[in-house]
Amino acid sequence: MSCQFDFFVLSLFHSIDAMQTLFIDPPLDEYIHYDSS
Repeated sequence: MSCQFDFFVLSLFHSIDAMQTLFIDPPLDEYIHYDSS
């Protein structure tokens, strides 16, 4: 049970990290492009 819970938490953090790279990084990149132009 404990190992299963640890795996769930680990995959949860991994999916959160993936969502941050998908939804946070591209907008920041676009803002930088808008500022430079």
